[in-house]
Amino acid sequence: MTLKRGPLTAGLLVGAAGLVLMTAFSTTDPFLLQAQLGIGGLAVLIGLYFVLVVSWRKPPVNLQNPPWIRTLIRREASGRFLRTFATGAAIALVVGALFATNLLTSGAAYSVNQVRNRLGADLVVLPQGSSLSPQPFYTLVYTPQSTHINRSLVSVLSDVAGVKEVSPQLYLTEFSPGGCGALDKVYLIAADPQSNFMLKSWLPANVTQPLTGTGAVVGFNVPAFYLLQDQGKFYGTQLAVQARLPATGTFIDHVIFISFSTADAMLAWQTTNTTASATQSAGKGYNYWLPPLSFQPGQASAFFVKLEDGTSATAAATRVQSSIGNVHAFTLDSVVKSASIRYSGLLSTFSISGNLVWLGALFLVSAVTYLGVNERKGEIGLMRAVGAPRRFVARLIIAQTIALTTISGLLGVVVAWVVFNWFSTSIVMTVGLPFSVPPPLQLAELLALSTALSALTGTLASLWPARVATRTEPYEAARLISR
Repeated sequence: MTLKRGPLTAGLLVGAAGLVLMTAFSTTDPFLLQAQLGIGGLAVLIGLYFVLVVSWRKPPVNLQNPPWIRTLIRREASGRFLRTFATGAAIALVVGALFATNLLTSGAAYSVNQVRNRLGADLVVLPQGSSLSPQPFYTLVYTPQSTHINRSLVSVLSDVAGVKEVSPQLYLTEFSPGGCGALDKVYLIAADPQSNFMLKSWLPANVTQPLTGTGAVVGFNVPAFYLLQDQGKFYGTQLAVQARLPATGTFIDHVIFISFSTADAMLAWQTTNTTASATQSAGKGYNYWLPPLSFQPGQASAFFVKLEDGTSATAAATRVQSSIGNVHAFTLDSVVKSASIRYSGLLSTFSISGNLVWLGALFLVSAVTYLGVNERKGEIGLMRAVGAPRRFVARLIIAQTIALTTISGLLGVVVAWVVFNWFSTSIVMTVGLPFSVPPPLQLAELLALSTALSALTGTLASLWPARVATRTEPYEAARLISR
């Protein structure tokens, strides 16, 4: 037996505990989530270290029986540690980068599909001249404009053939939370507590009356109010968080939702407190770090429309535009298509660059393995002289390379997972994609693909060096040793 039972058991338990910590518990607090993923990933890494390094035991030398292949692999790795470490680090870097790329694109696709299924809206009605955001599922669905829509048009929209529900929203303002994290913008949006089917689809089950009074529902990435300037007081109104939405990887994560009545109270406060005399007496009582509100009571910035089952979204959009002047109706499919095109283009770019990097890693491992075979010709010839068949030599070279690339690939995946979760917000903001962590089954598929890729790399890279090794004859050992 070449494994120590104690370190092996401890490594498996610690690694399993790390996986459970990362996947079994859900939290709506972004800081707790980062800590959960970071500690869980570190536990998995420690578990792998115990299993792959600490638990190995050097067996006693038995001259009666030939050594096992795994024993020769271990001796070769420890005897040429620097080269083994350098090669393994290169493989870990390549496989980790490919895993992170696949995780990003898979998370983008999952996020878009998740929002499409739960958003509930089929149309987005905006004032004429408005446009969809270039990153519609990362920032706001609509680009804020100076023009608004009268909220009374809800009844007109509801009478359009095929329309099932209408929910208005009002963009108030946006601001940067400053030193409260990597989030670049937070958006303040008013919604109708009764008709907002979009918001209700994301709310926790225990929240039955959202946006009552001065209550607010905040997105997953919105910092806690005590971290903000004025501690959650906007335009003279102190907001109280009623619920925090789960992570969606989209614009919803960056929004503070309030009711229309709260928005009207903020507008009234601004009107009272921005006169010259009031400003002089109030000093910094006014939210000096927020831009002034530009809407009027009874206005909306957008209408989200849910259609009856079987109704064509394109036809309904045409009917909406013909029924109401000075508006433009966008189908949700066009919004999804915009986001899909963006991450599909990045996926193509990542695929091309990833394939080139993988080919480079393949040639690197093959070259290093070939150099190792040349250095070990005397050893290989000696094994042939004492009776080792060519098949045993080939299996040894191939198994050694596969073990190195597979273990390195697994370590690269773990490190990439930890690093990605620590810096996921910055990565997503830089790339400009929506992102939501895929379900455990999809993560397991990515892990399996990464492991298979590592093993495939080792297999292909070792074929030629193994062939060269099998050609080594016993007399070469005597010739090389005598030098």
